[in-house]
Amino acid sequence: VVGAAWTEDFFVKHMMIEKEEDLPKLQKSKYFQSYTGSIYKDIKAVLQTGKEVLFCGTPCQVAGLKKYLGQNYNNMFLIDLLCANCPSAAIFKKYLDENYSMDTLQHYDFRYKSENEKLWNAKKVRVTINDQVQIKSIEEDDYLQVYHTCSLGLSSQCLTCHYQGNTRMGDLTIGDCWGIQTFDKTVDVTKGVTAVLVNNRQGEDLLKRVAKEDIGLLKEEPLDQIRKYNVLAFMEKRHWPHTLRRETFLSEILKGSFADAKDKAIVLPNRSAKVKSDISRTLLKNLIPTKVEGILVKPFSGNSMILSWKKNANAAGYVIEQRKEGNWERIARIGHRNETSFFIENVEKNVTYQFRIMTFVFDHYTALPLYSEYEEFTGKIE
Repeated sequence: VVGAAWTEDFFVKHMMIEKEEDLPKLQKSKYFQSYTGSIYKDIKAVLQTGKEVLFCGTPCQVAGLKKYLGQNYNNMFLIDLLCANCPSAAIFKKYLDENYSMDTLQHYDFRYKSENEKLWNAKKVRVTINDQVQIKSIEEDDYLQVYHTCSLGLSSQCLTCHYQGNTRMGDLTIGDCWGIQTFDKTVDVTKGVTAVLVNNRQGEDLLKRVAKEDIGLLKEEPLDQIRKYNVLAFMEKRHWPHTLRRETFLSEILKGSFADAKDKAIVLPNRSAKVKSDISRTLLKNLIPTKVEGILVKPFSGNSMILSWKKNANAAGYVIEQRKEGNWERIARIGHRNETSFFIENVEKNVTYQFRIMTFVFDHYTALPLYSEYEEFTGKIE
């Protein structure tokens, strides 16, 4: 089995393991580029002995391996990831050097989930220093802020990625099943849920080989729902612009500290984007999408209703929220401009439900989403 593992000096490289007890080395997320080195050559040598090999990596790494091998092997299994972006290892190393001593740093874990965590997210890290554990949220950690602003620390080759989309590189694709709580409320999402896409017969055979007793839960879900909440991973054509924020960050990180470069380039988004003062406010105003129009709410098959609206020509997608116990709760983020409907299930009769919807676009100057004003409406089944 081949996957990405931490090195002793906190780089990440692809390595091959043959023992099950070594599997934890390849597990968990590492949010920057891994070094592949001679691993493709090593894989080919093992394949030619007849042994089975499973490789897991980003879609571009899987594509690179397939190109290197030059032919299909029945004993080769490929898994690619639902990947949004991949910063340079040099950027992470600069952050690490400025914040921690390599003599005392023992472990670094992305996506930390505590035992009592009820919110599934990817925005905490756990760092172990001299046997002392530190937990940092995105508000406290500079690297998380850079990574989760998508194009800010993006490597140049990722700006125009050719390996994501609906045509997958691997036999199986794995990633986060974001949004599943909105379309399948029977699944416990506390610790996270994995989406597994079966892309061909090889992938189907591989999944069938996993013993049922080793799987806590395996359910078939609609692919369209998974696409809705993993928008970046299913873009057929990705073209991140060379944003002012990205150019500022990459320029400033060569001059000074990681933190200073981040502070000069980033303003964390809330509901609307905040822009640097030298960007034209008039231009920004023209980018903001218009409100949703033509909203209709109709009964659908007994205890459910369907929300529909008029297609918004300048939107990238839609966000729908529902009023619950006095608070607005997001129930859908739809990343398709052509989608104009959404189902609400388990609706009680003669109860008036409150909803609101807004559109969003991605601003090419700040790399942040820009939102329209909300349009509020109600729905009721009699």
